[in-house]
Amino acid sequence: MNRANKKRAEKELKAAQKLFNAASYSQAAEICHNQIQTYPDFLPARELLAEIFFTLGKPHEASATMVDLAVKNPEDIELQSKTGRTLQRAKLFNDAVEFFQNAVTKAPTNSQKWADLIACMYAATAQESRQTGNASPAAFTPLVTLGKNALQSFPEDLQLCALVGDIFSAAGLENAAILCFKRAMQATPVIPEAHIRWLEDRLRNQAYEDIVAYSEKHANASLEIPAARRMIGASLDHLALFDREETFLSRALARFPEDAHLRAGRGRARMFLGKFEEALEDLNKSIRALPEQAGLKYERNLVQKNLGNIAQAAKDEYARFEIQTQNPVLDLDVPHWKGESIEGKRLLVWSDQGIGDVFKHVQLMKEIPSEVQTTLLSRKKTLDLLRVILPEIDIQQLPRQVETFQLEDSRDNAAGKAAAPIGLFPGKQQKRLMNKYEKVDGNYDYQIPLTCLYTLFRPNLRSFIDKTMAIRLPHEIMKPFLEHELMRHNGNTKVGLAWSSIKKNKLTDRNYLSLEDLLPILRLPGFDFFNLQYSASEEEIKAFREEFDVPIYHIPGLDINDDLLNTAAFTACLDLFAGPANSSADMAGAMGVKSYRMDLVHLPENLGQQFIPWYEDQFCRSIPWGKTVHDYLDDMSDWLLQNRDHRSIVRQTN
Repeated sequence: MNRANKKRAEKELKAAQKLFNAASYSQAAEICHNQIQTYPDFLPARELLAEIFFTLGKPHEASATMVDLAVKNPEDIELQSKTGRTLQRAKLFNDAVEFFQNAVTKAPTNSQKWADLIACMYAATAQESRQTGNASPAAFTPLVTLGKNALQSFPEDLQLCALVGDIFSAAGLENAAILCFKRAMQATPVIPEAHIRWLEDRLRNQAYEDIVAYSEKHANASLEIPAARRMIGASLDHLALFDREETFLSRALARFPEDAHLRAGRGRARMFLGKFEEALEDLNKSIRALPEQAGLKYERNLVQKNLGNIAQAAKDEYARFEIQTQNPVLDLDVPHWKGESIEGKRLLVWSDQGIGDVFKHVQLMKEIPSEVQTTLLSRKKTLDLLRVILPEIDIQQLPRQVETFQLEDSRDNAAGKAAAPIGLFPGKQQKRLMNKYEKVDGNYDYQIPLTCLYTLFRPNLRSFIDKTMAIRLPHEIMKPFLEHELMRHNGNTKVGLAWSSIKKNKLTDRNYLSLEDLLPILRLPGFDFFNLQYSASEEEIKAFREEFDVPIYHIPGLDINDDLLNTAAFTACLDLFAGPANSSADMAGAMGVKSYRMDLVHLPENLGQQFIPWYEDQFCRSIPWGKTVHDYLDDMSDWLLQNRDHRSIVRQTN
């Protein structure tokens, strides 16, 4: 083609490109066809025509446009490569391999040509595996040797290194694959897939510190790659580094303000930091963009409780049942009670959370109209106590858990675990452990979870006034404890003490103590301390008392962990209680014991107050972010000394 013809052809092609951009595909294709007939070797016309065919959903026609010219010109290396890429785009991988091989033969020292060939062979093998249903890693073994040789020949080609990592991974050589991805992470410009695959491996192995270190070393990639942003946020969340998580996500949002997943993660971080107004703003915006995410609504529920917005919290209360993984979720074909008149109907109430929540909500059972035939299902260890507290209600054991199974969930990861931010791997399958229970016997008209009763009976903070009452047990149940020699041998104030929890993790560790940490408390004058820590045995308490010569006791024979009726009866006899939030603190509050409770700032039991509204007299010391319960031991000491003369109503009336 001479210069004049080339100039004319380029002008016509420019017009065709303009028509293509305007979606006038037929007219654009006609110009391309005419050019190919006039100038068969004019490659740009063939490339545009192929693009038109791809746009029209005709991949085979697109491929044919390039193939006939490539066959006639086997010495043209770039034409061979472009034809191979066209066939590859059409998913005709085996046909494409031939042209990539031609390019490699003509340019054996060109790493890009090798990368094109290996990538196409990898895609062809993957396609064949899907079509035959043979997903065995062995299918990729022949490519492993080719990949190793390529790495030896072109050690500086990091894009090729990432590709070989994919092959190693498909062949089941995960360790070798991860080494390739890690090496490819050095590339400039960034190879996103290498970063993602390495981060996924670290996340899968719970190597959260490695991911946090990555965010500092690869600051730009950390922000530019969406999956990287989310995995870094997840790792900071798992490590309970919420201040750093907020900072990181704020930086990311400054560059990507429309990313609802980032905003959701920041809202969660701000909740743990105690920045509830800001958290609510983030969560509201995220929910508008991601209305199907139950985890976001659950977190908004917690934030609203912390702000004392009980009516607003109630609107999201049921969201947690969509993400529940530990406590019972009974799938009953019975409508939920929403507060309508159900006189003469049968109502099933079931305990849906832990023991502490039973103590917090059980008094609401007394506000269910007496005309309703009510049954309460609860955990086995609570039954004796509940039958004493609620003699007029049918108390039964929760159905037995029969299996735990993995639920495949193609939705975004909606906080199935407390420390997993929203949308960790959007669009990928998530696995959540779900508990399956035996079928509930009985014919019921309505149902409601125990911890949802507040949505009907406590619409606002004012509704707690004059309704929060302590549980009163019959005197004969408490009498053995009131008359026990440890309760009568001196005039000291009797204090129940707890210090830990069986559900400890990085998030909650700062809310718990060891018994040794409490030695300054145990040495305060004028007090006798009694073990209410359900994880501590009678023998441990005795050994500790003798070793450190401090007045801490365990009522002989009292099974704090399983005998809730007698433990509650003993607790009611105490003058005071002190300790961090756990089920013992809830028991003390429910039994009317004047209490000092320490809660992490994000825990919503205080409903934004300096006391726990669910109980008659429980002070709440909210532990701000950056502090631990150790910082408030002096505060606990001061509270105990200020209340040293307090005596429980039960002891006063004995």
